[in-house]
Amino acid sequence: MKKAPTVFDPENSVFVIAEIGINHNGLISSAKALIDAAYLAGADAVKFQTFRPNDLLKADAPKARYQADVTLVNESQLQLLEKVGLSREAHLELVREANARGLCFMSTAFDS
Repeated sequence: MKKAPTVFDPENSVFVIAEIGINHNGLISSAKALIDAAYLAGADAVKFQTFRPNDLLKADAPKARYQADVTLVNESQLQLLEKVGLSREAHLELVREANARGLCFMSTAFDS
């Protein structure tokens, strides 16, 4: 099993972070598959996004153009983020999944 480095030396090391973000589409099984892919690719860490949709935006916030082009017409930005967000429990499960493979787990926080 790969062990994540405990000390990073920027002069002599490369630390690879696999950006998973919300590419799991809110599905734990997909998130775990992406962790596996990162592990097999030799990444040192996986990075997700952490947010609470209701704290991040208002119910009537419009979708970005790129989102509008690939999502349901009647789906709001809030509904979209509610689908792809992960609960605290899901994050903890993914932390365990990453750590079991020797990967560091990271997440970008987007709200207070």
